[in-house]
Amino acid sequence: MAIKDIYLLCKSDEFYLKSGHEASINLSLERAPPLLCTKLHGKVVSGCRPVSGATVKVFDKNFNPLYHTITDHDGYYSFINALKPGVYEIIAAADGYLISQSRLISLLPHKSMYVTLQLQPDKSVELATVYGVIRDEKNEPLPGTLVYIFNCNDADYPSAVTISNADGEYLVSGLKPGQYWISAFREGFSFPEKIHLSVLPKEMVCADLYLYIDLSATGTVSGKVVFNGSAVPHALTALYLTEYGRSRLIKIQKSNHMGFYLFTGLKPGKYVVKAKLESHGPPLPEKE
Repeated sequence: MAIKDIYLLCKSDEFYLKSGHEASINLSLERAPPLLCTKLHGKVVSGCRPVSGATVKVFDKNFNPLYHTITDHDGYYSFINALKPGVYEIIAAADGYLISQSRLISLLPHKSMYVTLQLQPDKSVELATVYGVIRDEKNEPLPGTLVYIFNCNDADYPSAVTISNADGEYLVSGLKPGQYWISAFREGFSFPEKIHLSVLPKEMVCADLYLYIDLSATGTVSGKVVFNGSAVPHALTALYLTEYGRSRLIKIQKSNHMGFYLFTGLKPGKYVVKAKLESHGPPLPEKE
């Protein structure tokens, strides 16, 4: 019969005993928890072939991770007296394969459960990945930048299109081995030249991209002139450029029949728009 704990091992606080003195040390024991008494074992296979080195992971029913183990040379795994009786989810994963479907299992005390997990080969395992960060000339990340990846043998249509995230990062997977070039676009910036890449099977290529402010790019400002919520046609709109604390009138136009105005060809800078409506009737009579 196996030796089992009834109460757990406990200890007292450290104490000093003087020569010839007596000490009274009381100990309060804690009952040992019931021993785990379940057995989960099985095999990970792909078709009829065992998969060695696969990771088998056990989750609770809410998919919180609990334990994992690795299959042996013959694809076998086991969790012996490691799990309490209850309901669990179990999955398997291995390099070169798709993650298995999750299996819902219920372990009972003093009973063994055998579960076979099936893995499917990942057909995209030979494909490559390109990733990187897009930055400006100040080394600041540029979010919202379009990234185009073209195969050099088919420059008419991109092989992949993606957008950089808030940290300027982009990621493209599933590229066939071959020769590619990358281009990037963001309004107000220029990308000096395309970057050429030679992509090998399974390769993960890092390609950081740098964009520069396009000083030749111009912007627009537009809007609507209203009075009490109604459009004001033919309103005089004036555009001022603010420099060195002073405003200088640079453009003037009249709003259209819907009160809309549009100034184009504007360089980077600080501007102010002003509007008014003038009357161009007959001249007022002179006072006597």
